[in-house]
Amino acid sequence: MTPKLTKADRKVLKKLLKESKQRPGGYIPINRHAESEQKYYLNHLWKEKLIWDATLPGTPETINGITPYNAVLPSPDGLHYFEKYHEYKHEQFLNGIVWPVIVATITSLIANTPNWLPWLLKLLK
Repeated sequence: MTPKLTKADRKVLKKLLKESKQRPGGYIPINRHAESEQKYYLNHLWKEKLIWDATLPGTPETINGITPYNAVLPSPDGLHYFEKYHEYKHEQFLNGIVWPVIVATITSLIANTPNWLPWLLKLLK
């Protein structure tokens, strides 16, 4: 099952995946101090484990010896999210529409057999 993402979340994830393919190592630089709408979506994607915090190669350590996270990297689940999402939607379509129509058609044919069977036998003679 895929994580529940809104349309805006999926849009941001799609942009991140596209940008990740264009960059070496897949690292996407971000500014964690800037207030933006995208920051909210990045936080949500991080909570769903679709992106990981990362540090750009060549980033110097801070005074405290802690390397700041100044990039994100798509996780394996994030890389394959849309494949799982489309598979999930396809499964929902089959289970919600196609199979009930097939079952209803077969049930109707079986229930109405006394009505159409004599007509069919007469037609085949």
